[in-house]
Amino acid sequence: MSASSTLCDKMFKFSVTYVLIFPFIEFS
Repeated sequence: MSASSTLCDKMFKFSVTYVLIFPFIEFS
C-alpha cells in the first residue's frame, strides 16, 4: 500500500514539475 502511494506521489510530483517547467523550455 505504501509503495503504491509513493509511486503515485512520485508520478504526481513529476507531472506537476513537468507542467511548470515545460512552458519555460517551450517559450524561452
